[in-house]
Amino acid sequence: MVAGCELSLFCAGYLPGPTLGDRLDVLTGAAPAPGLQASFSKLPRVLNTTLGQSVAAIRDYFRGPVTYASAPWEAVDWAQFDLVSVDLYRDSSNAAGYRDSLRSYTRFGKPVVVSEFGCCTYKGAADAGGSGFMVVDYDTQPPALKLKVTGLQRSEAEQSCYLRELLAIFGEEGAHGAFWHTFAGWTFPYRPDPRSDLDLGSFGLVKVIEAPPADKEAVVLEPKEAFWALAAAYRQAGGR
Repeated sequence: MVAGCELSLFCAGYLPGPTLGDRLDVLTGAAPAPGLQASFSKLPRVLNTTLGQSVAAIRDYFRGPVTYASAPWEAVDWAQFDLVSVDLYRDSSNAAGYRDSLRSYTRFGKPVVVSEFGCCTYKGAADAGGSGFMVVDYDTQPPALKLKVTGLQRSEAEQSCYLRELLAIFGEEGAHGAFWHTFAGWTFPYRPDPRSDLDLGSFGLVKVIEAPPADKEAVVLEPKEAFWALAAAYRQAGGR
């Protein structure tokens, strides 16, 4: 049972900003962050109080192992959980120390799970890591690629290489498990024109092909290179 995911980001009240977009801007430095320092100083106490209440309620009904999909900036009290889980994307800012970051979670003496890792589908997406999706502008309707990132080059190879490299690291470091984010970017449809191809900003293992207007139910999914790379990893693991 996963008792939530990155609550300080997805829920109001932990960090400055009333919406997810506002909090993302604060965390990425895209907007002024008054009160951020004070929020971070209170975050461990406030977050762990919430998690403690959640775990107690879960254990009243659930007898299996419990964890929490934490963000790297969240100092979680792992004593109350059975597994340590972290959404740990590799990007240009943490690539040099990525293994050390992963190893740091073993100090709690519990199995370590990477509850999210992934990369989008354009050249340079590996350096962006978990923020790769921010090439899409959600303020426009319908969403579109941001004007300042026009010229992005589609690269399924970059996404699949990222997947293979990180799976190798997780295996070498003895991670208990790892989960790619995500199977399909349902709101990031693939389009042949790179100027409108929202799949560039998708972490999905498959392309979401939009249905023609006359048949809105006929959405088609097509595997990307990363899909086959993950399938190969499963085959290899199953053969051991």
